[in-house]
Amino acid sequence: MIGVAVAFSLIGVWLGLYLSYVTNWPVSFFISVIEVIFYLAALLYDRRRG
Repeated sequence: MIGVAVAFSLIGVWLGLYLSYVTNWPVSFFISVIEVIFYLAALLYDRRRG
């Protein structure tokens, strides 16, 4: 689980940096939105599974 958490964090940061470079919007906005999407996906997965 630690490896998955690190992977999701790195994906969120790298994708946020890339999207910020492309769109000229703040990096923190994209990183926050991406991590919230990961969190909501995990919640939905847990509710469907359990």
